[in-house]
Amino acid sequence: MGFGQIMGGVGLMRSLFWMTKTLGKNLFRDRQTLFSNLAIPLVFLLIFGFISAGQTTGPREPVLGVYVSEGFADGGIINEVLQNAPGLSFSYYQEKDDLERVVINREASFGLILEGNDLTFLFNPVLIQQNSHFEELARGIKASFERDKAGVSQVIMVERSALTIPGQLELSPLDYILPGTIAIAVVSSGLFAITRGYLTFLEKGVLRRMAATPLRKEAFFLGLIFTRIVVAVLGAGLVLGAGRILFDFSLNINWPFFIPFLIVSTLLMMAVGVVITLIFKKRENASQFASFLVAVMIFFSGIYVPLEFLPNYLQQISRFLPLTHIAMGLRGTLGIEPLVISEFFVNLIGMLLISVILLIIVAWRSNWGEKRA
Repeated sequence: MGFGQIMGGVGLMRSLFWMTKTLGKNLFRDRQTLFSNLAIPLVFLLIFGFISAGQTTGPREPVLGVYVSEGFADGGIINEVLQNAPGLSFSYYQEKDDLERVVINREASFGLILEGNDLTFLFNPVLIQQNSHFEELARGIKASFERDKAGVSQVIMVERSALTIPGQLELSPLDYILPGTIAIAVVSSGLFAITRGYLTFLEKGVLRRMAATPLRKEAFFLGLIFTRIVVAVLGAGLVLGAGRILFDFSLNINWPFFIPFLIVSTLLMMAVGVVITLIFKKRENASQFASFLVAVMIFFSGIYVPLEFLPNYLQQISRFLPLTHIAMGLRGTLGIEPLVISEFFVNLIGMLLISVILLIIVAWRSNWGEKRA
């Protein structure tokens, strides 16, 4: 290695140091950007956290309201069936109108009317998601009643057993919200660093003035990357700390995998921003499209709405969204889902290669002497 190469490397490191310091100061003076990067993820955490606080991962125990008419002759059988129904509590009502009222007011999960030889179940149409579970319970109650009334003994026993992650504590809905909230912090610090920060420097002529100095492009882009990685790590730390202090959550975080994945995820979102800037040349258009893309990815990447709730064709589309893979990786490194090491490294290396290639492309194609309207 020649003396000129050594001096060139030293010069690049010196430029990188001052560029990172300058961009860092500029970032923390920009209140709007700082708010979107740090405060918005915390707002999401507070909203969904207080909604989910105190809940468990499973559904709440349903309450069945029961009305038995005077002409119903098998009250003893139905009472025994209800007492043996797992995960179900029930209460009797003297009047049919009272039963209908408590079902409508959600004081009871669903209702059962026993008249003559008929079993009639009442469901509240507002409880769209829960009714499928209540209907399953109703079918089980009806089958058990008919079996006991006919005097048929049960031959096959069916039991439900939930699988747990080895070494994982019991999870709450908040624990599933945390990875999504951290993913939002990654999106804010990575994607908008390019679609807002980089294009702002370009449109205002800041980079054009830098082109007249000995500053190298590599120093600028590396400085931009370093500052955004710091913000992403800081945002993740704030979310984890707030969740711990406010909601007392506990996770088995795999730190040696979590930190590298967080860094690479930030690079990936910056790379997505690069693609947007190659399509939309103006900052306003790029920023609007980036905001639209984030809104789409939030709903179709399994962050707050589980992918299982989506139609099959939307689940297939979600595989091509970067936020889907970021959310999955975060859930694995945070201990929410099993972490398959081989798949983890394949995804990590693939995300890193895509990010580096796209960031090199924008650095190579960028023309700092160009003035944009």
